[in-house]
Amino acid sequence: MKFVLLAALGASALMTPQVTLAKEPVSLTPSSQWIVDFSEQKCTIARQFGAGDDLAILKISTFLPDWGYDLTLIGRHARLSNWRGGPSGGRIGIEFSPGGPQAEAFVRTAETDRFPALVATGVFEEPTGSPESRHYLTGEPDRYANIERIDFTSGMRDRLTLVTGEMRRVFALMDECKWKQVKHWGLDVDANRHRTSGPTIKPGVLEDIADQLQAKYPAAALRARRIAQISLRLIVDQQGSVSNCTVISGTEAKEFADVPCKPFLSQPHIFEPAHGADGRPIASWAQQTVRYRIP
Repeated sequence: MKFVLLAALGASALMTPQVTLAKEPVSLTPSSQWIVDFSEQKCTIARQFGAGDDLAILKISTFLPDWGYDLTLIGRHARLSNWRGGPSGGRIGIEFSPGGPQAEAFVRTAETDRFPALVATGVFEEPTGSPESRHYLTGEPDRYANIERIDFTSGMRDRLTLVTGEMRRVFALMDECKWKQVKHWGLDVDANRHRTSGPTIKPGVLEDIADQLQAKYPAAALRARRIAQISLRLIVDQQGSVSNCTVISGTEAKEFADVPCKPFLSQPHIFEPAHGADGRPIASWAQQTVRYRIP
């Protein structure tokens, strides 16, 4: 694991006066450097904003070149407008501004030792499959410079703005980290940068796997009525078989562990393989989400 510290980027913020009785938006400027964590499984940047009671910690993570981003916000402002304590979920609005992408994201709430936290998964994710469908931030690198703040616009008790300053260098490092991951997985980086389609699961396979997983719902989780949503990274070879499966995000409940990987690994040729720019099959990655629900 390697850590890179980036010099703090200068930023300033103006509070916009409110003429109604609504609470004023909270605008926070950086109070630490960016910390970039390059690992073999995940790329993460993190930074602190504000101080004291207004301290907020932002983490942006990604697991795959086409995953989108997981955003974690920690601090007293990380409260949903309908929060009543305990684990729950809801929807919030997020924008990379000005002129950047907007998203309505589902978030899970959590509690750290000191502060509440919100976790949004797959924000700004776009499907791959053609050169035109690349992710906003990887497909248009010249627009990095337009990102100067992250706005949490709706669904929270406080409207919050984190004034990041220019994000070009930060996301360039994240992009570099993603492709180093692809190389670590043993895949051809150049072929996957220019793939024209990702692996596609064959008709009927998902239904069969869902039945297998439901039949093996972990007994301890079932007794406790625990549900889960787990995201998997699958490495699919040129014949369409899954050669590797890794849990990349989701529940922390140990009962679920590696259970969702087993049916993907036990059956050959369940995918149509990815294709490179020349139309030939290539080994590549796929993402699959498994949702456990109480039967």
